[in-house]
Amino acid sequence: MSDPFADDFLTEAQKVFVMEFIKCKRNATRAYMVAYPDASYHTASREGPSLMRVPKIAAEIALQSRLRLARMEVEAEQVLQDLKDTIREARENKDFGAAISGLKALGLEAGLFKKQVEHTGAGGGPIETQHQVVFFLPENTRPLTSPEEVIDVAALPEPSE
Repeated sequence: MSDPFADDFLTEAQKVFVMEFIKCKRNATRAYMVAYPDASYHTASREGPSLMRVPKIAAEIALQSRLRLARMEVEAEQVLQDLKDTIREARENKDFGAAISGLKALGLEAGLFKKQVEHTGAGGGPIETQHQVVFFLPENTRPLTSPEEVIDVAALPEPSE
């Protein structure tokens, strides 16, 4: 396989970082860990994003992203053409199940069918949520021992200046 990079101005590890960054959905930390396998997660989470600010790496990511998109577009066009050919053959052979499956795939690709997911709680009702407020008190504070010790904050007087 030929080197996809335009120039030799990146180190091998930087080239791996660029390709992994594009491949792993633009996750700089994960790409850094692949490019520099001896790095800790802590180091990768700091250094991965900092590599993104290096102009030559940012430029190479932009270039490789455009090249990948162009390749994917050509591949997508070929897949759609093959799908159309398969549908045509299925119709000619009176294999309507295959033709319908192909048409569904084309319709999904064209955005004709919207996939809708609804989330509901128990019995189809609303999703129940709970909110909890936690206070962290200094170590030398004692716990409350009775409801009478609870202070109504709204009843406190405004602080004087």
